[in-house]
Amino acid sequence: MRKVPPLVVAETIGGREAYLLEWQRLPAMDGGGWGARICWVEQDEYGAWFARGGVVAAGTIRQIAGQDYSEVPRDPRPTDPTDPRDPKARGQDRDREYLRRMLDGPPERTRDDDPF
Repeated sequence: MRKVPPLVVAETIGGREAYLLEWQRLPAMDGGGWGARICWVEQDEYGAWFARGGVVAAGTIRQIAGQDYSEVPRDPRPTDPTDPRDPKARGQDRDREYLRRMLDGPPERTRDDDPF
């Protein structure tokens, strides 16, 4: 049976709820420590749903009473953003850009983008 990840409150996305997918060790150049891979869903002004996500510092999320965090996976291997062979390193830039765009608001859409 599939499990739904526990919810957290994420300051990075304005104090909204997000799913906690995984704990990740952050690279030393980003301060080390732990990060949290989160995912959330947003709806734009046209009613379309978008899944969003990224890695944020663990200190920027808060637990929600009643959620079970005991089975959230932990990846203790830090990423090396300078190593092009590290597949996790390539995702860091993508995650940062994704979060930056998310904080600027929902993706812009025009009627020209509408396939119908």
